[in-house]
Amino acid sequence: MTDIVPLRRNVRFQLLWIGSAVSELGPELTRLAMPLLVLALTGSPGLAGVVAAARTVAFLLVQIPAGVWVDRWDRRRTLISAQGLQAVVSALLAALVLADQVQIWHFVTLAVLDALCAAFIEPVVGTAIRGIVPTSQLHSAYAQEESRTHAAGLVGPPLGGLLYSLGRAVPFVVDTVTFLAAAIFYALAKVPRRPANRSQASTREEQHPVQGGMRREAVEAVTWLWRRRGLREVTAAVMVLNLLGGAFLIPLIVLVGERGGSALTTGAVLAGLGVGGLAGALLSGRLGKLLPPGRLLLVVLTVFGAALAATALP
Repeated sequence: MTDIVPLRRNVRFQLLWIGSAVSELGPELTRLAMPLLVLALTGSPGLAGVVAAARTVAFLLVQIPAGVWVDRWDRRRTLISAQGLQAVVSALLAALVLADQVQIWHFVTLAVLDALCAAFIEPVVGTAIRGIVPTSQLHSAYAQEESRTHAAGLVGPPLGGLLYSLGRAVPFVVDTVTFLAAAIFYALAKVPRRPANRSQASTREEQHPVQGGMRREAVEAVTWLWRRRGLREVTAAVMVLNLLGGAFLIPLIVLVGERGGSALTTGAVLAGLGVGGLAGALLSGRLGKLLPPGRLLLVVLTVFGAALAATALP
């Protein structure tokens, strides 16, 4: 019987996790810098909201089809290519800011491109973990993977505020570096390419049927979700929470700025989201045992709504 290597000594998983963590840190750096830059250039919270909404809507629209398509494509190539494209997008934005040529349509276009890349990266990373981690360790692996999101949310905004105070283009330059570093870690992790290998000849012969099959499977995935009562409502609730969470950031950033807060102060305020995320990740296992999923979702929605309403008190 072959001994299972402890998760901490699984080199491929740890390289994949480091790549994911570095990749997650980059967007958290610009999560604050982007609206601050739009506000500084236009003075319009509405336009800052348009940029944020464009990214969120693009991500949500492509997320389900992307999950189907990555099962057909070379996952390693998809992951590295998407990460590389994110680096290019961030570098373009940094160059436009440095040249003082950036316009609102640049923000919207580049935000949408970044969201499309992110929509493909997430399902590839999720399936890659199942390919390089034994079944008995999947729970611990996904818990570690979830922690990097909240850790980046804790560190990213204050660091992004600090970098923005050094120069408007600095967060986007650092963002570019993080994406390039993540692509290197993904390459070293040797992410499994496909569930099953197929020859190049058979791939060429099936090229046109595969294209039709990808579109059909994407439609089937949406149809399957729509017909699953309960799962459909939970998915819709999570989407609404994500939209509300994104919409909440712009007025919060504006409010802190109106009260005289610097970029670093605003980042420290947003770090509270990371603190809550880490606490939620640590408590999720225990809370899941105390309440069934339906009631737990109602509690989450209630607490979330109360927290949003409480921000109006000051």
